[in-house]
Amino acid sequence: MLNDDQRRIATIGALLATVMILVPPYFDIGGLFGGVRFAFILHPPTRNVSLDIHPAIASVSLLLQLSAVVSFTVSAILAYYHPANRVRMARMRRGAVATFLFALGYMAFSLFELGRGWLDAPFLVCLIPVQYPGGYFLFCLRLATLAWATLLWVLIPGRRTKPTPLNRIAAPIAAAILILLLIVTVRTALR
Repeated sequence: MLNDDQRRIATIGALLATVMILVPPYFDIGGLFGGVRFAFILHPPTRNVSLDIHPAIASVSLLLQLSAVVSFTVSAILAYYHPANRVRMARMRRGAVATFLFALGYMAFSLFELGRGWLDAPFLVCLIPVQYPGGYFLFCLRLATLAWATLLWVLIPGRRTKPTPLNRIAAPIAAAILILLLIVTVRTALR
């Protein structure tokens, strides 16, 4: 069913997802200064009682990370389904480049912004450096949204062609990720 390129893409996506699950992000709950740390799942960051810091797994951010990986993996598998399908390939590449440029810009902002960012706007649209829990969460939300948009953009040309098993699988995946993004966005807007 899958060609060699698609198998390689699926393997890379599975490896990325496995690494994300084994080394999840932790947010510092409590204390005056929050932060984001990554640690092995079986050896979480130590708790500092004197500073009232209690590291906890950032499960929503981890879900958003995994949805971004799944979106890009499925869109790349769809794009490599048939070598002659240049429309899907071009759309997948454009989406990947746009997401890469977004991530690069956000990391540059986080590197050069010495304060806690631009917090005057509503939380959903404000810019917070990635080293803070709110900034990392917003980064993951925006990254997952761009990845989902890429998946949808790659999936749309397939609606005009005859249905394939991959299209039948990709549409429910895109719908599930959309539901996750909507729930997370609404919960974030209500904060």
